[in-house]
Amino acid sequence: MRGPLPFLATLTLLSLGHLGAATRAAACSCAQRSPEEAARQAAAVFEGRVVAIDRVADTLVARLRVTRAWKGVRAEEVTVRTPTEPSLCGVALRPESYWLIYAEGDEGTLRTDLCQRTRPADDAAEDFAWLGAGVTPVDPLGDAPVDEEHEPNAPPARGGCASCNTTGGGPLASGAWLLLWGLRHRRRRRV
Repeated sequence: MRGPLPFLATLTLLSLGHLGAATRAAACSCAQRSPEEAARQAAAVFEGRVVAIDRVADTLVARLRVTRAWKGVRAEEVTVRTPTEPSLCGVALRPESYWLIYAEGDEGTLRTDLCQRTRPADDAAEDFAWLGAGVTPVDPLGDAPVDEEHEPNAPPARGGCASCNTTGGGPLASGAWLLLWGLRHRRRRRV
């Protein structure tokens, strides 16, 4: 078949295909929130560095090392999920990039998207000014290896708090004894 009808039908189908793609690409639209409003509505607010990313179906699963936290995060590392598609307001997390994350859920199942106000840390000056300094979560054991042979209550071999040990008659015990001796002799002089 030749003529204008098949050509117009093909052109119409191509146009509808592009219109559908444009609609999907434009599907991410949400009202902009202020930092105060986003923080109030979020279950967790923190800044972190992306250390690993996995793709599970249509979800990006990112592990972030927390550098500062304001709400809902106490661990040094957390996992955050976001849609893979920008049209679904997915966040384009990349390894070694820093992000200010506003998330919903709890520490085990955090979810975020662009509508939450999540953004690269470089673009979050207004947010950081409103949020303030934040807290840096620290694991007291950190990545230090555990010494199975070391007694947990034993003082260090040298220096440190071992010099303050009151049970062994160290300087603190001597100082306390001198203070008590001085008070006792002071009372005797008055009598």
